[in-house]
Amino acid sequence: MAQLYLNRKPVLVMTYQPNDGNPMQILRIWRSNYHLHHFHQPLWLGSVHPRNPLKPHELKQMNLRNKNKPNSLIYVSSALPQFLQRQLPLPVNNAKKQLPIVVEPILLLIRESTDLEIQKENLH
Repeated sequence: MAQLYLNRKPVLVMTYQPNDGNPMQILRIWRSNYHLHHFHQPLWLGSVHPRNPLKPHELKQMNLRNKNKPNSLIYVSSALPQFLQRQLPLPVNNAKKQLPIVVEPILLLIRESTDLEIQKENLH
């Protein structure tokens, strides 16, 4: 992802300690080098993960003990109900390099709802 934000520091770093016993979550947001064509605004990129990400062998042990552990994106999604959201799974089998830590292979797209979309949702 470094080429998307030129190795800059995150613009925003936030932490969240869930009350459900799961580890603290860290959200980082960067301004990207890409702009939307018609809006002339940058895309913003972010990552969310537990404070102490699990290594592959730890994840296998955790999965055997607790298969219902929520992923980090659940905390972000539930905090932004007024925004339109779409989760896209990323193909992990085709990865050229394995990352040193296990990350959730999901891309979360978030966009602000328009007034028309808000009105439609209020009618339902």
